[in-house]
Amino acid sequence: MALTNCPNCGKEVSTHAAVCPGCGYEFPAAQESEPEQPTIQKCEDCGIMIPEGADVCPNCGCPVPQAEAEEPKETEKTQKVEVTKVNLPKIKNKKKAIIVAALVVVVIIGLIVGLKIRSAKLRSDYSKKIETTSALMLTGAAEAEDACNLIKSVWYNTIYEEQDSETDKYTHRSGAYGGFYDDFNDAISSLFADSSFSDKISDIQENQSDVASAMKDLTNPPEEYKEEYDALKDYYDAYLTFTNMAINPTGNLQTYSTNFSSADAEALNCYNKMEFYFK
Repeated sequence: MALTNCPNCGKEVSTHAAVCPGCGYEFPAAQESEPEQPTIQKCEDCGIMIPEGADVCPNCGCPVPQAEAEEPKETEKTQKVEVTKVNLPKIKNKKKAIIVAALVVVVIIGLIVGLKIRSAKLRSDYSKKIETTSALMLTGAAEAEDACNLIKSVWYNTIYEEQDSETDKYTHRSGAYGGFYDDFNDAISSLFADSSFSDKISDIQENQSDVASAMKDLTNPPEEYKEEYDALKDYYDAYLTFTNMAINPTGNLQTYSTNFSSADAEALNCYNKMEFYFK
């Protein structure tokens, strides 16, 4: 903006003024404002005037400081950003949340560890049950072996009228004229009627019941014990065949003796296989 003198009163007025504020002289409507004079800067080093637009002093080369760009004024179209109030949780509540979360993590970890320990214990207990059941069958098989040997001896001595201090009371008829039974079945019946032998048979039957209960508890084995369980089942089949020969002897002497030897060997073989898993 520039100043000029009022042609009426001589007062300095703006070139943009329509009326002189001193005398009220009205300036012509066609009056144009004087062009703005170029801005000239003074060199900070050599002191000469530097024309507008120059980047360096034409005399000494000193860089000309540039005027800082004016920040754009906010227009009416500029949208104002409204800051929504956010209710941040209090520090105290944050601490509570962290503590609760930590406790939940601890509980979950505890449950996982507890389940793993329980699972490991169940597997360990299962292995011990297999070993106990195997030993239980061995006890029953040993009792059956003694009983079968006595049955076979009574059977043989009755047929061939062999004297034997252990079997004479079973192979001979009672009374003054007692001699060998004519029918070996009478001798076998006499043996089973004896209280000591019948107690032995009762023990074998009770052993069978205990083993059957133990086998029932071992059904659906864990995957890592499936092979061991299958071996135990084979042993159980051989055990039943062998112990039943003591409880209920059948056939003739030759077949009984042959079956007894086979069953005895099979039961022992199965037991030795089970021992492999217990090493």
